[in-house]
Amino acid sequence: MTKRLAILALVLLGGTPAAAAPLELDDVLDGLPSHPAVTVADAGVERAEGERLAARGAFDIRTRVRTERAIGFYDRLVIDAELRKPTRLRGLSAFAGWRLGSGGFADYDLKSATFDRGEVRAGLDLPLLAGGAIDRARADERKATQAIALGRAERARRILELQRDAATAYWDWVAAGYRLEIRERQLELARRRDRDLQQTIRQGNTAPIEGVDNARLIVAREAFEVGARRDFARAAFELSFYLRRSGEPIMPDRSRLPPLGDLPPPLESETDVETLIIEARKRQPALAAIGARLEANRVDLDLATNQLLPSLNTSLYINRGIGTTDPLIPDRERPAAGASLTFELPLERSQARGAVAIARADRRRLVAEQQLVAERLAIDARFAVTELGAARQRTTLATEQARIADQLADAERTRFERGDSTILFVNLREEAAAEATASRIDAITDYLKARARYVIATGRSLTDVR
Repeated sequence: MTKRLAILALVLLGGTPAAAAPLELDDVLDGLPSHPAVTVADAGVERAEGERLAARGAFDIRTRVRTERAIGFYDRLVIDAELRKPTRLRGLSAFAGWRLGSGGFADYDLKSATFDRGEVRAGLDLPLLAGGAIDRARADERKATQAIALGRAERARRILELQRDAATAYWDWVAAGYRLEIRERQLELARRRDRDLQQTIRQGNTAPIEGVDNARLIVAREAFEVGARRDFARAAFELSFYLRRSGEPIMPDRSRLPPLGDLPPPLESETDVETLIIEARKRQPALAAIGARLEANRVDLDLATNQLLPSLNTSLYINRGIGTTDPLIPDRERPAAGASLTFELPLERSQARGAVAIARADRRRLVAEQQLVAERLAIDARFAVTELGAARQRTTLATEQARIADQLADAERTRFERGDSTILFVNLREEAAAEATASRIDAITDYLKARARYVIATGRSLTDVR
């Protein structure tokens, strides 16, 4: 019996169940890229990339063809084709075209007539005020680029949150598994003692009431074991939400419980709070997301401010007829050039002023949100350091408490074997030892969960910190 108790004590103090392939936290983290939540974030990035591609369509070369066929007194055919290329250079557009006008034309409509091979033209359109520094097409493209940055920041934030929650679920599963192991060992201990008690009672060396008390103890520990098994099942279900293979959830097997060894060494920045805050603000995707939204708002504000300006557009062109000279339009033999200037100003400009007001209000809101997030990151970083230090101290104390409680339980069992104690006192000592060992397991796993939260608080991935 002494050997069996020694083995039990080893288990209660941190022994591990045999497992051919322990399930490590990295195994859980490796499957997160296929998690549906990440797929949702990936789709958001892909959608933003599609929106940018669509916005760039505003700068595609455009083709326009117009035909006119008249039958009657003036039987004629007019064909007009043009290629136009909008650019990002201050809204400049370049165009080139060809026009053919043949048949009969009235004297007042000779501008539609061309030589037998038509007329070619080329030119430039340039906005000088409104639409010069920025226009709707360029604004949409810039905002779409920021939408991609926002989508990527949201994806990074989603992954960090998943890693944090997955680490919590993983260590809860480990803790629940070891608590179940404790309850099973406690129950097995009571059952083995019952067999020894029945023999000593038959021999007249132990009062029958001790056997009755131990039977009560077995029933109570069976109830504890049922509760621990339920808690472990719940923890396994929670972990399966994050443990995935090819995107499908996997139920973790109890035989894969990992060993609980010593705590990992402290991270380098655990005590340097100010450095931790600076790192967190640089890496946290939450701030990056607000930064992308601020850049998009800057585009909105620039566009709205530009639209307050009057519209002043200039156009430069050159054209020339090709083919056989037509005596009706002799001036087409030489290249002709021209320029135009168009001015337009909405007198009230309510739409532009309203857009400026909206953009400025949005900017104030985003700046305030940025400040709130930065302050929250600082608070989270400071608390993460405090929590981690307290968890490490608690683990040290819980380990010592479990060691002392186990010694007391072993001593009480020895006294009972000598007839100097009762099942009542043995049960109290064993339950105290079991609770102390469970507290030690909780302390270790709480530290490891706090460590994961600490890493996430700095904006780092758990896969980068071992």
